[in-house]
Amino acid sequence: MRAEDASGIGLKPIPQGHSNVVDFMTQPYLSVGEQIDVPREWTCHRRLMALRRFQRTRRSSAVADRAGAIIMVYRGVARQGVRMMSMLVRSTSLFIAILACHHDIGYSQVRVASWLDHSKPDSWNKPNSPLPAAPSVREYIDARCRESARPPELPEDKRLRDQGWDLIGPYQGGWQIVVIRGTASYDGMCRPLRYQGFVFVRGVFAGTLSPQAMDSRADGALVQVSLQSSGRLTAEYVRYSATDPLCCPSRTTSLVFDIATDGPVLRPLSSSTSPNMR
Repeated sequence: MRAEDASGIGLKPIPQGHSNVVDFMTQPYLSVGEQIDVPREWTCHRRLMALRRFQRTRRSSAVADRAGAIIMVYRGVARQGVRMMSMLVRSTSLFIAILACHHDIGYSQVRVASWLDHSKPDSWNKPNSPLPAAPSVREYIDARCRESARPPELPEDKRLRDQGWDLIGPYQGGWQIVVIRGTASYDGMCRPLRYQGFVFVRGVFAGTLSPQAMDSRADGALVQVSLQSSGRLTAEYVRYSATDPLCCPSRTTSLVFDIATDGPVLRPLSSSTSPNMR
């Protein structure tokens, strides 16, 4: 091989009788670039073998580089998977904790409407009482829930809105009596929380249908109101036992109210509780 051909492939010209190519088979312990004396007639053969080994080494190096890159990618994916699994475990633990602690989830009914257990509950409404303000709410309320609230139509609607209540459902009216429901908050499914039923007679506030604000799917939640006459109405409340699922209360309490003309004022007369059909 000529000197200019050898320099073109990165090899130095070889002096007479010498070779700068290492015989990796017969001299395995020599480092690359170290010169050894070989017979002159071996020079071309050794050089050809060295070139072939060099090419194989470069191909092996490229394959190793690709394999290393693939391994790094898989390691990165594995680390990402571990992080995602850790986040999933933490989120699941938090969800379980919420299930265990929230009073509206599961089977446990912490709030019990014991006032409905009496055959004639004590009256909580007083003549000439002011319209109560909505209870303060600290939790986040989805704006979409409030967008579904009924817009004010009646003067009584506007008075409730001024007190911070969202109007829910249609109002009921007859015999100069108007029944309106308002809520202060909502759950994650936009069901009303801390809601109340208000009764007006000839535009005057006569009282509420519960001595305390109510929550959907909780014991004592108001579900229906029926106007009977100019002086009477009936309200129905769901009743939960400790083992009832939230979808299916086992009982219903019906409470009859009298609307006295002095004031006017709403007073409970009698209650009765019956099992629900399943």
